[in-house]
Amino acid sequence: MIVNGLYEEHYAAVPIYTHDGTGLANKKAPEEYVSIKDHRSDDKNWEPLYMYPALLTEIINVGIELYNPKSTAHITHAHSIKYTLPVVHEELLRKESINALIELFTTWVQ
Repeated sequence: MIVNGLYEEHYAAVPIYTHDGTGLANKKAPEEYVSIKDHRSDDKNWEPLYMYPALLTEIINVGIELYNPKSTAHITHAHSIKYTLPVVHEELLRKESINALIELFTTWVQ
């Protein structure tokens, strides 16, 4: 999940999917997803799965495996999650990726 809003009793977050390694191959609305690229990847041929520039990680916590190259954030499917729910903090996106995600999310929720 990528947190995209903080509120008094909960936060809003969009889920990350690989769709069993198929990426967006079988999705009817690929425009609702944005690719995520792990900064630790050395894949020179990696490309975003759709027209949006990829979200790029900046810091990933110790013990977190390399993100699947087909990882995408479902920008139109935000979840409301209470702060009391236990979570594992995996990574931090680069500032420009955070801004891009907010812009994409705002476009979809208007």
